[in-house]
Amino acid sequence: MGIHFELNCEVGKDVSLDSLLEQYDAVFVGVGTYRSMKAGLPNEDAPGRL
Repeated sequence: MGIHFELNCEVGKDVSLDSLLEQYDAVFVGVGTYRSMKAGLPNEDAPGRL
């Protein structure tokens, strides 16, 4: 068990969200911003997602 970081990647351009979800048990997408902002991902407002 361990953690793998993919830094400075654009999801959908450099790596697909589907490939990340297939390869890993859990995926965290961190969006660096100074204020609250939507990432534009499907179901990002679904229950259970932070």
